[in-house]
Amino acid sequence: MTGKRMKIIWWSTIVASVLLPACVWSQAVEIRKLQHELKQAPDSAAYVKKLNRMSMLMHLKDPDSAFIYALRSKNITARLKDLQGDADATNVMAIALAVKGMQHDAMNLFKQALAKYKRLDDASNMVQVYMNMSVLFSSLEQTQNMLEYSRRAMKLGKKITNDSILSLVYSNYAMLNDKMPADSLLFYLSKSNAIAQRYKDSRVLLVNRQIEASKLMAGTAKKEALPVFMQVLEQSKRLGIEYAEISAHQALAEYYRDNPATALQHSEQALSVANSNGYSYLTPLILEDIMHYSKLAGDEKKELETARQLVEAVKMQQHQTELFLHDYLHFDDLQRENKLLEDNSKADNKRILLLLVFSALSALFTIAMVWLYRKTRKVSMKKSTMNRAIRRKNEKFEQSDHFKNRLVSILAHDFRSPLISTISVVEILSAHPDLSAEEMDAFYARIKNDVSKILDRFDLTLQWIRQQLKGYTLQLVTLQPRQLFDDAAQNFASQLQKAQLKFINNIPPDLTIVSDKEMLQFINRNLLSNAIKYSPVGGKITIGFQLQNDKISIEVSDEGKGLDEKSFQNLFSVGDYSGSTKEGAGIALSMCQDFITKLGGEITAANNSSGGATFTYSLPMEPAKVMSRP
Repeated sequence: MTGKRMKIIWWSTIVASVLLPACVWSQAVEIRKLQHELKQAPDSAAYVKKLNRMSMLMHLKDPDSAFIYALRSKNITARLKDLQGDADATNVMAIALAVKGMQHDAMNLFKQALAKYKRLDDASNMVQVYMNMSVLFSSLEQTQNMLEYSRRAMKLGKKITNDSILSLVYSNYAMLNDKMPADSLLFYLSKSNAIAQRYKDSRVLLVNRQIEASKLMAGTAKKEALPVFMQVLEQSKRLGIEYAEISAHQALAEYYRDNPATALQHSEQALSVANSNGYSYLTPLILEDIMHYSKLAGDEKKELETARQLVEAVKMQQHQTELFLHDYLHFDDLQRENKLLEDNSKADNKRILLLLVFSALSALFTIAMVWLYRKTRKVSMKKSTMNRAIRRKNEKFEQSDHFKNRLVSILAHDFRSPLISTISVVEILSAHPDLSAEEMDAFYARIKNDVSKILDRFDLTLQWIRQQLKGYTLQLVTLQPRQLFDDAAQNFASQLQKAQLKFINNIPPDLTIVSDKEMLQFINRNLLSNAIKYSPVGGKITIGFQLQNDKISIEVSDEGKGLDEKSFQNLFSVGDYSGSTKEGAGIALSMCQDFITKLGGEITAANNSSGGATFTYSLPMEPAKVMSRP
């Protein structure tokens, strides 16, 4: 197992040890108990505690559900003014986002939780947040920050005398510090074990044993690690700690990497435990290991079947991520709405107080009536001004909602082609079981490369969407149009090859423009997608350019049937977002026109005299031309 996968499972192990007390053996039993109690609990601080507890238990198995439970808790705490419950909910939401891979958002929520725990003077939970932030910095490979926050956790943890949290801090520090000498590692683990034994915290003792075994396996004492791993596996099963059982099987698979058959057995057992207990986010990582060991064992049938399972798992994760993104955007909207409601409530309370004061004074002094009348007129004018401002804000909110709908469409549209490409490769493997080992390796490498590109693009697109939620925010950088089209064409490699299409890029390599990369690449990918869709077999797609004064025109030409008169009438507009595939293409072209307008250019389409169609968009070469547009 690679270091990256080990860190993902250890993240779950360390966080779970923080959240779950040693006395709880079976998570499943407590989850069922809490689910029953939540049906009967009232809207109260006790109900908030149960919701937060459920979130803590669920984050390993289903981070999406953990986020929803914590969000429900957070909404209730706002009404109850429950700062402790709000801090706990914020902390669990941050952990759920971290498990989902949304590190930037998780870090922001951890900082919010830390600030709230400081207001509460809750040292134990402050230590926990410091430790979680150090784990998150480790996953981001920010070693200096990881060490800094680990030391903060240790410094504060030493001041707490009636809590076992310091044992987790020492264990966390030993696990994350890869360059720690062996004697230092044993020193911190021994301190952690001493505290854990005092508080009878079997989870931390189990984690420490596996950390020690992993270090032994990485060093010169590999054989000494085996009995420790087996002991950890047995204790994990006995205590019902499923995530530790999965981790132990994965560690044993790595131990037997020179014996593929045994390594494969442990990986399959890890997959069985993960699937039967709901740890779906670990499934793709374990399937990659199974593919690797199947290949080493020469089991081509198993390797091919695992490849199919991996594709399905990746598709399922993407679907779950899209649903989670919808919930997260809803959470972002709720935060803004709550802030607006709080501001309005404070303003209303102030006005009510003023009215009461003025009413009392009016009964005693006539002059106060005159003053109150003038004051009321002034307030009325302010209210009128505020109403106009609110109307303007509502118009902006409507535009923002419209833009969010488009962003979701972008996300769905932009990942369809890469997934189709990957599925096509899997279909080839399924249809040709007699391929040579070299050919199989090439296809597997291509599948892995495609999946990695999809994940990378999703992360970049998600970050860009987060930026765009505040409105159309241009990120102007220097770009090479030729390289942009070459990169875009890589996403359609299988379609180009299948249709025997020739891709010709006539843009000079040294030509540069200043524009927004994500908007421009969305346009390029959609124009290429349309060109491929309507090109005949064996045809060619040509990318051309023209320079005119301070503008550049980019042309995407195909040799298809061209556009009919009806298509020209509504080419860049669409009224229904839930129509057919053609309407989906209309949505994309409508977005292209919108983006081009924001970039300070324009887009047109025309039929070629020799057949086919050409889509042309022009852009200004200078940033000032872009920034001056509305």
